[in-house]
Amino acid sequence: MSTPSKVHLDFVKQPIGQKPPSKLPGIGPVIETNLKGAGITRAYHILGMFLYLDKDLAAFTSWLKRFGANEGHCEACFNALNEWYQNHMA
Repeated sequence: MSTPSKVHLDFVKQPIGQKPPSKLPGIGPVIETNLKGAGITRAYHILGMFLYLDKDLAAFTSWLKRFGANEGHCEACFNALNEWYQNHMA
């Protein structure tokens, strides 16, 4: 298993607040633009989908790929949301 990125570590230790999607690991400018085009303008919107999909990696990956993410992007984002959930909600 690789060491978590700085983006991952920064995201999981702080409240989600009004952060833009780009504060999530795996969400770069192109994916963020595609998400915003669908009205997904905050990281908490992505957290909401993560929870709606019952924290299921396959379902989350399928959903996020619609916005241009690849497997690596999806996994990085999922892992950060999962750890954030464990730290702040579980």
